[in-house]
Amino acid sequence: MRKAAKGKWEELGEPLEFHDSLFRMKDRAIFYRECMLVSKTEVTHDTWVFRLQLPLGTLMHVPVGKHIYLKALIHDSEVVKPYTPVEETLVPATLDSTQGTAATDIFLMIKVYPDGVLTPHLNNLNIGDHLSVSSPDGPFSLRLLREVTHLYLLAAGTGFTPMARVIRLALQDLGSLRKTKLMFFSRQERDILWHSELDGLAAEDERFQVEYVLSEPFDGSVLLYSMVPGSRWSIFCQSRVMGGQAGRGGLRPPC
Repeated sequence: MRKAAKGKWEELGEPLEFHDSLFRMKDRAIFYRECMLVSKTEVTHDTWVFRLQLPLGTLMHVPVGKHIYLKALIHDSEVVKPYTPVEETLVPATLDSTQGTAATDIFLMIKVYPDGVLTPHLNNLNIGDHLSVSSPDGPFSLRLLREVTHLYLLAAGTGFTPMARVIRLALQDLGSLRKTKLMFFSRQERDILWHSELDGLAAEDERFQVEYVLSEPFDGSVLLYSMVPGSRWSIFCQSRVMGGQAGRGGLRPPC
């Protein structure tokens, strides 16, 4: 700190508003930082992982289950939307998942809607452009999971993003859990987010299972199949017209 003029300071100045005050975390106002887009990684044909870098010297702790807000000025209007951060990969090597991330980068899995308000703007950002990112927010508490033995997760599309870190938490930090099962709803197989990562995790860890429900696999049918550790594919195909068929061992023809 440098003095504006030479000489002794007669006083330290007037305290700012709320000086020497204590607030509960949930009562603190949302604070925004200008973060830089450093990379975009394609996940599916319309979904990307945006990697945002915090300002130099800044770390941000994002607990599991919390979200952040993105804010942008679009056509002279301020647009704000919540997003739940994910990790760079589905199950990172570090075991400290209960505390969330405290890092210089934030990873957001975002589906781009051609007729959307915010996502086309995000998709048009160039590497090096900046975006306003808020501090973490949300009422989720990990205490809800401490005594759970079987955890069932339902997700559709990018609604999977809050589940990604919960899956990591369940498998690495919750000793009481014996089984975690994800039912993942998508339109087509190409829309399944982190498909190979989920299958790999189910194959490696017998406590985790994933089932995919496709609303448009072919000809208006509804297809459900699951990756169960130690078994082959389990399939249920329900036709809108002809009723259902069930099989094990491979994909059946369209019902």
